[in-house]
Amino acid sequence: MSHKEAYPSIETMNSLSKTKVWIFRLGLIIGAPLIFFILLETSLRFIGYGHPTTLFLEQGNGTLGTNSKFTWRFFDPKIARIPEAISVVRQKPANTKRIFVLEVLRLWVFRILPIAFLAFWRSYWTTLTRSRNLKSTMWP
Repeated sequence: MSHKEAYPSIETMNSLSKTKVWIFRLGLIIGAPLIFFILLETSLRFIGYGHPTTLFLEQGNGTLGTNSKFTWRFFDPKIARIPEAISVVRQKPANTKRIFVLEVLRLWVFRILPIAFLAFWRSYWTTLTRSRNLKSTMWP
């Protein structure tokens, strides 16, 4: 193989537009890691590594039960909480709706929001009374 056959000529290199070269580079930057992680994920699933990450798991009697390892996605297994054990019928009865209220939402709505609202209102009232030289009777 001669030197001329091994490397592309200058005319060939100049014939490629800069746009095509940048599209190829961008595709390589995104595509190579994407293919690597897809192959890694597929191989790990094939050999059975890991644990299920859904909140409900199929139980033997046709119901869905709580996954005790669900919170491992968010916390270290040593400090992760175990979800409350519940069992739900897999087939939902007709004309019914299922509503799940998670602890974080309950905490936000009933504890944090009222405190934030009161803090905002106190700040607003203080600013309002100071700007109008009013005496505040609501707060000491």
